[in-house]
Formats: sequence, structure tokens, C-alpha cells
Amino acid sequence: KIHTVHNGIKVENFAMTLSEDDSNHIYNKYGISKTAFNILFVGRITQEKGIQELLDAFQQLDQDMYNLIIVGCSYFGSGLRTQFEKKISEKIRGNKSVIVTGFIPQDEIGYIYNVSNVAVFPSIWDEPLGLTMIEAQVAGIPLITTNVGGIPETVNKEYSRIIKCDEHIVDSIKKSIVNIKKNINEWDKKAKLAQLYAQRTFSESEYYNNFYNAIISLLEKNK
Repeated sequence: KIHTVHNGIKVENFAMTLSEDDSNHIYNKYGISKTAFNILFVGRITQEKGIQELLDAFQQLDQDMYNLIIVGCSYFGSGLRTQFEKKISEKIRGNKSVIVTGFIPQDEIGYIYNVSNVAVFPSIWDEPLGLTMIEAQVAGIPLITTNVGGIPETVNKEYSRIIKCDEHIVDSIKKSIVNIKKNINEWDKKAKLAQLYAQRTFSESEYYNNFYNAIISLLEKNK
């Protein structure tokens, strides 16, 4: 009597094609490099989201070739800061290759996905679902994430990079980023296939249909 109904998102907020003017506006607004390989992290700045592990991996990369874009905060735009967030701020202080945007409203965040080369969401806890993983796939950019919680249920492993959440996670993140950059044409093709999969599977209409069918099925079984 249990049905799993995965969340849906507004796919039109992420599956977009930006004009050159729109792209330039985002680059200029947030100070994002047009020439660097842009790595995107979206999520709360909390330990379980793996931001510290991502930063450790990023610091092992050539800072002249890569940018790290960090979108999010601890309390969804409230302005409150945790001790962990302060620790992360100290870690990146003075690093011009790290761009911190702070909180961005949901209806605007798709633009950031679309000027990024890869999304890295290395959760280190049992993520219940992981909407950002769905968002990255719908946006059509390569995705690196971990094999924890409900993430494998929403990420097509054929078209995304799923790494183990173990003592080697920092090295796995670094190697995965380097691999995607080196083989970006191949990974862009995979990302487009992931996009088709995610648009079909995680749209709001599909969520509604799955929810409706689950309710009907349960009602029929309880007659």
C-alpha cells in the first residue's frame, strides 16, 4: 500500500536557451568568467551538502582555468549565518576564482545553470530526493553527484557522474571535474540525453499524474 511519487519541477524555469545578451547580463551581474570552466554548486551552505569537500577538491585544480559558483545560504535568504557558513567564508576569502551569489529566487536560478559548464552536488548524507540534481539535468548541463539517499532514483547514471560517498570523495570530485572538462563534447551530449529523461520524468504534469494514479490505486485497494 505504499507508492513512491517523485517530486516535479517547473521545467520551463531550467530548460531554456539564453540569448547572448541574457548570458552577458548574468556574467556581469555575478562576476562570472566567460572563459573559465564554470563549476556550479546550488544548495544550503551546510555540512551535509558536501560544500567543504567540493571546496577541498576545487583548491586542487588550476585556479586560472576554473571558477566555482556557489549559490545559496543556510537559511533561504533570511540573512542568518551559521558557524559552518562562517568557516566556509574564511576558507574562500581572497580567492577570486570562487563566486558566491548568496540566495537567488527559484524563478531566477535557471539562468545560473545555463551559464555553467558542470553542476557538482556532492551530498554526504541520505538526501531524501535532491531537487537540484533534477534541476541540473533539466537545464542540460553535466552533473556530478553522490550515491546517497534518494539521489540514484532521480539521476540517470548513464548520463551523469555518480561518485561514492567515502573517504576518497574529494579526489573523486576533482577527477570527475577534470574528466568532464577534458571530454566536454561527449559530456554535453550525455547531458542533453539526461535533459530529455528528466523533462519527461520530473515535470509538474508528470508529478500530478503520478500522484493522482497513486491515490486512485490506493482507494481501489481499500474498497
